[in-house]
Amino acid sequence: MARANGAAAVYIWEGKTKKGFLGDLFSFVKGVGKALKLDDKSLYEVQMAVGEAATNCSEHSYEGKRGKLQVKIECDKDELKVQLTDWGKGVEPSKVPIPRIVKNLDELDLEGLGVLMMRKTMDEVRFSREKRQGKNKVTMKKKLH
Repeated sequence: MARANGAAAVYIWEGKTKKGFLGDLFSFVKGVGKALKLDDKSLYEVQMAVGEAATNCSEHSYEGKRGKLQVKIECDKDELKVQLTDWGKGVEPSKVPIPRIVKNLDELDLEGLGVLMMRKTMDEVRFSREKRQGKNKVTMKKKLH
């Protein structure tokens, strides 16, 4: 759904972290990207960041079980804001390890690599927990050129 009168365009996807949900989510992000006329590089980066954040929600917040996920994308002329909300146990962002870059891929530990990729493709990535409401949020921003 988009807002009129010059306000930011707002698009919302709601679903469950179940088998195959990433395909539905990628289609949503691609549709929003096309509607907003994002260039291919920006669209790819946003899809990758959203996919990583959604996978983390599924694997860590819901521990691989089925759970509710909401993705809200807002866009004005200068910036894209993506917010993922889940109602799982959450993850303490300070406990996410920083991946060690290695020459031999056999030695690569993938723990924390998704968060690194989110931070490399987006201009800002923030994690928050609203304990009273039982919500976890990942908020990512990307400047549009």
